[in-house]
Amino acid sequence: MSPFTLKRDGWGRLVLRHSDGREVPGVHPVRSFPLSDPDRWVSLIDTKTGQEVVQVSDMAELPEEVRAIVLAELSERQFVPKIQRILNVTGDSPPCVWDVETSRGRTKFTLDSEDNLRKLGGGRLIITDSHGVRYEIVDRKALDAASLKWLRLFL
Repeated sequence: MSPFTLKRDGWGRLVLRHSDGREVPGVHPVRSFPLSDPDRWVSLIDTKTGQEVVQVSDMAELPEEVRAIVLAELSERQFVPKIQRILNVTGDSPPCVWDVETSRGRTKFTLDSEDNLRKLGGGRLIITDSHGVRYEIVDRKALDAASLKWLRLFL
């Protein structure tokens, strides 16, 4: 049994209800470690006060319906397209333009520095473009051969 439940009110805001019946309207989830541990240490923040109302140490411990609401809200707030293929890169060192297929469609972005390509372990990479938009490669070993060839120029 979870110590709280979540529902949406008439305006679409999340309302947290504690097990004792107290309600906190207008909460939003925030990941403490969005890149290295996205399913642990998620805080529900009161939008009025900015204070943490509840901290979830492990999303797997939440009831399915509560977890689904939290994950849906997080996905709306976090825009991190997943790179599925690297089609072309203009040059073999930054600054260079990457032409990629992502989970959100095809796009081009500029990589200003090799420092903007971070290895996270388990084959994961985060690439930050010149505008601060982050892209994720979930498992670089799962990329096709042509994509890997482009990627090796920068690793």
